[in-house]
Amino acid sequence: MLPGRPVLLLGLDGLGQEFLDSPLVADAAPTLAALMRDGGVAPLRSTFPPYTAPAWTSITTGVGPGRHGVFGFTDADGHPVNDTSVAAPRLWDYVGRAGGRSVVVNMPITHPPRAIDGVLVSGMPVPPGAPYTAPAELAADLEASGYTVDVAVREDGSDGPATLARLRGMTEARGRAAIKLATANAWDLLVVTFVLPDRLGHPWWKYVVAGDPLYDSRAAEKVREGARVCLAALDRAIGDLLASLPSTAAVVACSDHGFGTLRADVFLDVALAQAGLVDAPPGAGAIARLGRSAVGRRLPAPVRRLARGVTATTNRRGGG
Repeated sequence: MLPGRPVLLLGLDGLGQEFLDSPLVADAAPTLAALMRDGGVAPLRSTFPPYTAPAWTSITTGVGPGRHGVFGFTDADGHPVNDTSVAAPRLWDYVGRAGGRSVVVNMPITHPPRAIDGVLVSGMPVPPGAPYTAPAELAADLEASGYTVDVAVREDGSDGPATLARLRGMTEARGRAAIKLATANAWDLLVVTFVLPDRLGHPWWKYVVAGDPLYDSRAAEKVREGARVCLAALDRAIGDLLASLPSTAAVVACSDHGFGTLRADVFLDVALAQAGLVDAPPGAGAIARLGRSAVGRRLPAPVRRLARGVTATTNRRGGG
């Protein structure tokens, strides 16, 4: 153990200020409200692009996408990114180098799981059936308690009640697993990420946060009640986790991005081509080819990184 206070990094995927200010969260999440009331609160600017993969990687490395190399869930060639794609040390690497130990639970872009000074449970994306814990034997114990890495959510929200029930179960199991691992292992850094706000936001933002035209629709009422139950479960899980910590522990809570109402998609290359201002839509493929060409290799490093990032965000799959 290192001298000084142990630290919990509490990740809340997709929990932006609009979510926090909504009556739904205010009613269901007294623990989160107390954290904000009793601690320091400040806005964070997300990465560019403001997606889960680059943002969490920046939070855990301290550098931007241009340096850690993760711009989305896929790379410039369309291949899925994973922990081996990250070109910078993570927080737990620094802790290990200093002689400390870490417990990492469900941080995105940590698969495949690699041995660290401590224990690691990979976060999404994890291929079905793939190992996701280091050491490997942790998985059986976690799954016996109902642990699951993630729950698939339809973007149209059409499977609402069943998905909300699975999200609640996933969140409760994650909280139990985090407490068990943190209690069973010595640690200087504890990292626990809950993805529930993100999974609610993608299909049901229009129903759970006031201001959207569909907020007062009949469909919204049923979803909001299920979302309230899920958020209450998240808040209890966080409260139980905080109660299990050493009295000296410092808590840092953060998110990777927020949400907003999407009204339209604009594709500038198509618009310019339709206006006759370019010979042909260049697309991200042309930008990527430039970055890999002999000419591209002579470009300044920031321009090469931009080419890589544009393609990765165009090819990206999965959540934001």
